Amino acid sequence: LSLTRIVSLALDDVVSYENFKIPKGVGLTSALKENIFCTLACIERQIPLGIIGEPGSSKSLSYHIVCDSMVENDPTEFCKMFSAVDSLFFSCSEDTTPGQIEQWFMKAEARQKRHDNRRKDAITAQWKQQELASDSSAHNGLSTDEWAKKFKRVIVTLFIDEAGLPSRKKNRMVMKVLHPHLDDPKVSFVALSNHWFDAANTNRMLTLYRSHTDNRDLNVLAMACLQKRGARFDEEPDPTRREKEFVQHVCDAYDAVK
Repeated sequence: LSLTRIVSLALDDVVSYENFKIPKGVGLTSALKENIFCTLACIERQIPLGIIGEPGSSKSLSYHIVCDSMVENDPTEFCKMFSAVDSLFFSCSEDTTPGQIEQWFMKAEARQKRHDNRRKDAITAQWKQQELASDSSAHNGLSTDEWAKKFKRVIVTLFIDEAGLPSRKKNRMVMKVLHPHLDDPKVSFVALSNHWFDAANTNRMLTLYRSHTDNRDLNVLAMACLQKRGARFDEEPDPTRREKEFVQHVCDAYDAVK
């Protein structure tokens, strides 16, 4: 198997309609699967992530799918093995200042501390209750580390949309404020942009670049648009030969004129 094929099989295994809350009518393109996979991994391991691509390349959609699937009170069965997500949203403009971005990081880090302290207090209370119980076996006799596994951690994620806009004006080094937060992240961080970040920020994060939509992804998108009953893509009956041919012709025509 080629490396490309191995990666494709891994994406198919992880990103599915069963594992994530994917809205009705949304086709699982390779771009969407890659975005979801990277977003999930980077949030869980607190690796700064930047997704760069043209409008319509599933950047925002993938983030919202991951957050909806990892919500603390109602995660999917697959996402129960991961931390819960508490998301903060900020959308940049050309006039965004370093101070505004710094404030959002301070707010996210303060919220993360509250979640961690609340979890620590709950773990400690359960452990003490176990120690005081006359029959510790009724409380499983767990250690503090074992109790910690029973209380899911909540990871605060700062989501910045249009992150490339503040640097579009000449002589503006707005995004330099990110450097200390990317070097030593206290919270998870996801930034979306239609434009490349500067090299200093790109080298401090995992950067996923979305190229132009290929013919295969166009085909998946078109088939999703043809859904008749508003069901999820995986619940639709197999498309007819005529539908497949029609979709392929439309995709070829789009490729020819774009």
